[in-house]
Amino acid sequence: MDLVYGVIELVVEALSGLPLWACIVVTLSVAVPLTLWHEAGHAVAALALSRGPVEVSLGGDIRPLWLEIGRRRVELGLSPFGVGRCT
Repeated sequence: MDLVYGVIELVVEALSGLPLWACIVVTLSVAVPLTLWHEAGHAVAALALSRGPVEVSLGGDIRPLWLEIGRRRVELGLSPFGVGRCT
């Protein structure tokens, strides 16, 4: 648990000197790929354990960008702060 608190403290110290716009850019450039990676892990398990289609969604309810390959479908929404989900 000390490691987790240490990492949080490093992140807070690193971001505290930056202007707001830079904090937002850093957050988006880290959070979106990490969320996609996390949901991809769920998709791998779902593909291995089921026979139906698997959908990974990121962003808000309006998702204009999508990619479909076999049973996999990845949808990207307009809001980078939206919820990620795998169904």
